[in-house]
Amino acid sequence: MVEKGFKKIEDYEKWNEILILTRFLLYLSFENLISLENNLPDIFHFIINTHWVNSFYLRSWLLSLAINILHSLSTKLPPKMEKDYEILVKLLKEISDIRFRMLFTGTGVKQNEILTNKNQNLIPHNLSEIPIVSTEKITQLFNQVLKCYKNDTEIYNKWQNKWIQTTTKCTFDNSIIQCRSFVILGVITDEEVKTELIKRFFHILAVYWGIWTLQTKQIETCALQY
Repeated sequence: MVEKGFKKIEDYEKWNEILILTRFLLYLSFENLISLENNLPDIFHFIINTHWVNSFYLRSWLLSLAINILHSLSTKLPPKMEKDYEILVKLLKEISDIRFRMLFTGTGVKQNEILTNKNQNLIPHNLSEIPIVSTEKITQLFNQVLKCYKNDTEIYNKWQNKWIQTTTKCTFDNSIIQCRSFVILGVITDEEVKTELIKRFFHILAVYWGIWTLQTKQIETCALQY
């Protein structure tokens, strides 16, 4: 998503375009105008990899986008099974709760409270960096959303494969989002991991520690047997 060589996403030359397009996505997220059946994995990927930047408004937009997406899924593209639908509604309530607002924005203040209040002191100007553990929790919730559709094999496999494919590319791309991509990939491959992916993990670890030897290769082969 972001080219190499940048220390912060905000330094990316097309950052202003990202902000504008994020707002545009938020408008389209009502009533599933965003075509979730085709784009859900990409939207999840975008939200998770930009929710931690130093912009209160962007963080608020992303949270609103996530809430609208889950609402659209529950009304326009509900799961086939009643029990899965109930889980989806529960997840919608969870992400609308103040605890998730804290994960995204670091404050319990809602964006509309700031827009309707002339007191600019409500705006947190010095946002703390969102820890990776928050990224993990958000990813876990999104992953639970996907699992609500496991009884619809075609759409579930389509979404899961696209999400894993996109995240894997970022994980091994040595970009600014690589660190969080490792965490995200670990969450969304919680049920099945391809052998090739495990080999790539071993390769990165070995290269990082400078120990790519015959012994490392033997350890990798042994580990893959279990």
